[in-house]
Amino acid sequence: MYSHPETNLKFYFNTLDRLNYDFNANFRHGNFISYIKYVKSDGKCGIINKPQYIQQGLKSKMDQTIHLGKVNVDLEFKEGEVIYLHEMANFSQKFTWEQFRTAVDTCGLYVNRKWTDTNNKYGVALLKCK
Repeated sequence: MYSHPETNLKFYFNTLDRLNYDFNANFRHGNFISYIKYVKSDGKCGIINKPQYIQQGLKSKMDQTIHLGKVNVDLEFKEGEVIYLHEMANFSQKFTWEQFRTAVDTCGLYVNRKWTDTNNKYGVALLKCK
């Protein structure tokens, strides 16, 4: 879903609609565009070295103020500022097979068998307890 703008925009705009409804807010769809960024980090996230992930959300097309009427709060957005629409910045984590093996090993599991595409970029693994 994260890489298809037509699909994720419906989901994201539904989030704005819910905020408008639940908080009597004034978000306007036309003031935001889809934001999708693939991040490759040189650092460490928990037990994973050099994590890769997708950041996704809505980017403000202009400076604007959104009013949340039910709680009487104004949210100031600068042009280009992003609303992330998931729990954390690295919601869609990407792993190399080495990173994946390290992660499952920490949980007392191992990769018994794996299936991948021809470029070894996507895969499914059968895990078993050690």
